[in-house]
Amino acid sequence: MLRSTYCLRFENELDNLRAALGALEQPSQAGVRLRLAGSLWRFWWIRGHFTEGLPWIDRALNEAQDAPVHVRAKALGGAGLLAESQGRYDAATSLHEQALHLRRGLGDEAGAIDSLANLGMLARVRGDYERA
Repeated sequence: MLRSTYCLRFENELDNLRAALGALEQPSQAGVRLRLAGSLWRFWWIRGHFTEGLPWIDRALNEAQDAPVHVRAKALGGAGLLAESQGRYDAATSLHEQALHLRRGLGDEAGAIDSLANLGMLARVRGDYERA
């Protein structure tokens, strides 16, 4: 129930979310945009907005190189799931591997486990059962 209420509210505010992300396109706001886009990945994923969400996160990742590591790791993981949902398995693998590297560096065991699980699912989908 909570998830559907959350998604419905965000769906109703989608134009405002787009406007907020667009308003943050100045270089000085790249870190804020990454934080917002990286937090919205689950909404985009649940509601099937894969092709809209991924470009927002990709641009923000490219422009916010100096963002906090935990923010980058969260955004990379979300981007990986959006890429996987589009069948872009090579891109998804790369994104999850980058997230894993950052999460291990942070000592974020739960995040690292999440990244490994996502990499395992990708390997399974691709028929690489040994790696999975």
